[in-house]
Amino acid sequence: FADKLRIFQVLVDVLKVFREIPLRAGALVRFSNGGHLLAVAQGKTVHMFSVRNMTRVGKLQHSQTVVALSFQSDDRLLSTCSEDGGLIEWNCHTWNKSTEVFADRGGYTEALAVASGDTSANIYMAVIINNRCCLKTYSDGNPVRRRPDPELPENVFVRAMCQHEGQTGSVVFAVTSSGALYYWTETATEMVRKELYLHSGPITDLRLSADGTTLVTCGEDGAIFVLDVTGLANSEDANSSGIKAVEVVMINRGDIQSREEEIQHLASEAASLKVQLVED
Repeated sequence: FADKLRIFQVLVDVLKVFREIPLRAGALVRFSNGGHLLAVAQGKTVHMFSVRNMTRVGKLQHSQTVVALSFQSDDRLLSTCSEDGGLIEWNCHTWNKSTEVFADRGGYTEALAVASGDTSANIYMAVIINNRCCLKTYSDGNPVRRRPDPELPENVFVRAMCQHEGQTGSVVFAVTSSGALYYWTETATEMVRKELYLHSGPITDLRLSADGTTLVTCGEDGAIFVLDVTGLANSEDANSSGIKAVEVVMINRGDIQSREEEIQHLASEAASLKVQLVED
């Protein structure tokens, strides 16, 4: 919300306000994987809150507007990215900088820390260079050199990213402005890209389950896709792995409005019947 940050309790048929924090224009919010920390980006600043008592435990500063947040799998590090291509890893115990790097040029959409429990894990960052979106990898503050860097088609831009590390490698998921889901599986020498067209418009966000088996995407078309991604990061041959099952849960705005009108009509009929019963 523009005036403050609100945290809701999810009840059966309603959202109930649990806590309000007077923080204006918080544009980006991310919970830690353990759920005990909450990061809120406000312009060039990232405010860190303890979920246990909703007190602020840290205040992190960038040189430009922060546009992406990502906790490492074990919540030891927080990666924050600014629109000028700055990528900083913060220690979640001391809130000191662990590493800081800058993309060559251009901006980026999202960056992720990978490899649970490994403080030298790779960071994946989607960057825009010469109007082309590509995937760059950093480790210990240094770029991991690949020739060429994995690229997306022209005029297709990443909206959000997530990753999962399995027994034989990592898989990186990215949702895009074209409505497609792209995912890369890592081999010894390259990252193999595959794609799956899901939404009829831009995809706004995605989330991966803790065990790396289920991926959920949501888009501006009002649809939610639930994907079975079991085994993508555990395949012996990255080229043969794929999303084996797809369960689609469609939530269409028109259907929602129709259902709401039907509910209102039934409620009106029920009220009329109650009045008739009282009169009789």
